[in-house]
Amino acid sequence: MRIVWIDDDVYRTELLRENLEELYACQISFFQKYSDGIQMLQNSHAKIDAVMLDIMMPPGELFDPHDVDDGRITGLRLYEIIRKYYSGPIILYSNFRDRTTINFYVKNDSYVKYLKKPALAEDILQKIFEAKRGDDFNWDD
Repeated sequence: MRIVWIDDDVYRTELLRENLEELYACQISFFQKYSDGIQMLQNSHAKIDAVMLDIMMPPGELFDPHDVDDGRITGLRLYEIIRKYYSGPIILYSNFRDRTTINFYVKNDSYVKYLKKPALAEDILQKIFEAKRGDDFNWDD
């Protein structure tokens, strides 16, 4: 399974990424700088099975801090850009707790799922498979 992972937290995701690669033979392309991840998605001709996307990240060079609530919703704006190039499963992997906002994205796109940090490798794979099937929305609290 090929996963593109966009998250500003390299160290807290490292062991999880290693587990996915070593235990489940996943191929993970990790991007701390989201603009590199977007560029890869735009230019990739390889099949991508899922995108893991953090919600709370620094605004970076693409966004005005006010447009992303000073980084609180950067990943949600990235989702809107990513959807122009990629139609497969996206897992919003974050500590973001605004249920109304998450509901909007998940209920309007059956290939989007939310997974609260921290999670196990098995949880990520389960969410990816649910997203591939378009399963109904579930909160994992």
